[in-house]
Amino acid sequence: SSGRPGRYFRDYCSFMYFRLAEPHANKPLKEVLALIRQYSFWMPQYIWLQGHHIDTYHLPAEDENGNTVGVRF
Repeated sequence: SSGRPGRYFRDYCSFMYFRLAEPHANKPLKEVLALIRQYSFWMPQYIWLQGHHIDTYHLPAEDENGNTVGVRF
C-alpha cells in the first residue's frame, strides 16, 4: 500500500467545510466574515466566495464592532 489514504486524510480531512445558505451567497466578504463570527470563534483560513478563492491569512481579525483584535504574522 502506498500510504495515500493516510496522507489524504491528513491533507484534506483535517479541514471543516461549510456552505453558505443561498441568501448569503452574494454578500461581500466583510458581511460573510461577520456572519461566520456569529457561529465560530475561529475564522476560516480559506473561503470560496462568488467563484473566488480567498486566503484570509493576512486579513485582520475584527470583533463584532469592527475593531481589530488580532493580526496573523
